Amino acid sequence: MAPALQERDPDRRLVRECQRGDRRAFSELFERHRDRVYRLAWRLTSSPDDADDAAQEVFIRVFEAIGSYQAHSAFSTWIYRLTINVCINLRRSAHPCESLPEADDALISDEPGPAELYESSELREAVKTAAADLPDSLRIAFTLVSLESLTYEEAAETLEISVDAVRMRVCRARRALRERLRGYLDACPQGPRAVDHDTGGESK
Repeated sequence: MAPALQERDPDRRLVRECQRGDRRAFSELFERHRDRVYRLAWRLTSSPDDADDAAQEVFIRVFEAIGSYQAHSAFSTWIYRLTINVCINLRRSAHPCESLPEADDALISDEPGPAELYESSELREAVKTAAADLPDSLRIAFTLVSLESLTYEEAAETLEISVDAVRMRVCRARRALRERLRGYLDACPQGPRAVDHDTGGESK
């Protein structure tokens, strides 16, 4: 992360204090990020218990590694990355044979997808179940962009992949979810337009 960006990082001061051994600063970082970490973990694991376990593990890792944190990216990006890695490990320990498919360039598209369905209590559980069955690479990219409202650039930095790769994964996730939820979408009063809203940030 460039020096100017480091200074704009709202967590930078607290990180510096943590690195000097200030436990109160760590407590403030914990309070600032715990809800975000739990929410992301819950969306990636689809289990409140697993999300609790993941969040605890994330902050243990943060506490242990904060001294070596180099601020090459924003602290929020770093903790997102930690959360994703912890959740991947949890899922793989539960499903050791699960593999990730190779990317298919034919599926690259800017088509919007079913993120808006999370606003509907009637369909929320169906979307959650369908998303939980996606391969890790697609599920994580979709969650970061469509549910956590990161820009494609922010998601790419978090995942340490290209912006085009993020776009492709989000597109594939949306198509897969649209196919799996076809019956719900057909019954939705807005029809296919119910999936035409993109909740991600700007500059995509």
